[in-house]
Amino acid sequence: MNERVLTSRTLPIAHGDLRFCVIGASSFLGAAVDALLQAGIAVVAIASQSAPDQPDGAIETLLATHGLHESLASIISRLRLPFIDASRPNDGETIAAIKQTTANAIFSVSAPIIRANFIEAFDGLVFNIHGSKRYRGRAGLSWLILNDDRLCEDSWVLHWIDAGIDTGAAIVEQPFTWSKIAYPIDIMSAQQSSIRLLIAGFSAAIATDSVVSWPQPHGRPYFPALKTELDGKIDWSWNASEIERCVRAFGWPYLGAKTVLVSPDRQTRREIHLARVRIGTSRNLHPLAHGVVLAHGKNGVTEIACRDGSVLVDTVRDGAGERPANEVIRLGCRLTA
Repeated sequence: MNERVLTSRTLPIAHGDLRFCVIGASSFLGAAVDALLQAGIAVVAIASQSAPDQPDGAIETLLATHGLHESLASIISRLRLPFIDASRPNDGETIAAIKQTTANAIFSVSAPIIRANFIEAFDGLVFNIHGSKRYRGRAGLSWLILNDDRLCEDSWVLHWIDAGIDTGAAIVEQPFTWSKIAYPIDIMSAQQSSIRLLIAGFSAAIATDSVVSWPQPHGRPYFPALKTELDGKIDWSWNASEIERCVRAFGWPYLGAKTVLVSPDRQTRREIHLARVRIGTSRNLHPLAHGVVLAHGKNGVTEIACRDGSVLVDTVRDGAGERPANEVIRLGCRLTA
C-alpha cells in the first residue's frame, strides 16, 4: 500500500478568527452547519444555488420523514443566519455579498463549481466535503450498490478545494458502513450519523493553524449523475444479482428501478417501479424467456425469468409505499425494457 505524502499548509488567518459561510444545496447542509457550530467553529452566513422558498421535491420530502433532510428555509430560520444567493458563485457580486457578512472562509456542501477567482478571494480558505472516498462525481451511493461494493464501507473526505472536481488535498477522512442489502437511503443515514465526527476531525486539524493534508488518489473513477431515461431501467437479460442491485441502487429515496409491464394479450404496456426483489432459483432458460412471469408464490411474491435463472419480486412501488407484486404483475404478463 502506498504511504501518504503529507504536506503542511499554514492558515493565513488564525483558526480562532475563521468565520465561515457554508455554501451548497444538499440534504446534509443543515447537519453540516450544526456540526460546525457544535465544534465551536463560527458560521456567519449560508449561501446556496437554491432559493429558500423553493419547495422540496418528492425525494426531499421522503428524506425529511426519516430525519435526513431539512429545508433551506428551515435552516436559515432556525439558525437566524443571513442568506446569500449563490446561483452564480464566482461572480464578483456574489463574492462581495458573502464578504459583507464578515465571512473570511468557505465551507462547501454540494456547492456549484467554484473557480480560481473565488478561491483567491478567500485566500484559499475554501473547503469541501465529498461523500465518497472511492468515487468522484454525483450519484455515488447508487454506483456503490451497482458496482457490487462488497466491502460496504466508504468515507467522507473533507478537502481543500482546487480547480478540479473533488480533487483537492484531503484533510480528514471519516468512514461509514452499511449492510449488504442497503438502499441509498440507508447509506445516507450512515453518512449523516458520521458528519459530527468528520467535523470534529476538521476542528482538530485546523487547531494548530498548520493544516496537514495529503493527495487524493487521482485514479478514482468519475461516475456521472444517473438522470437519463436509460438510468434505472432493468434489462431482463442481466443475471439475477445485477437486477437485484439495480433495484436497490435506484430504490429509496429515489423513485425505484423501472421496467415495462406488458399485458398477457400483449396489447397494453405501462411502466412500473420495483421496490424489493431477491435472487431466485438458478436455472438455464432460453433468452426468449427473459422477463416472463414464471409463477406467483406466498405473500405476493412473483417470480420473473432472467439470464441465469429468476428474480423474486416481493413488492412494487406505489407512491411512497409499496404493494405486493402479484397485485400488479399477473401470470401471463411479461416484463421488458
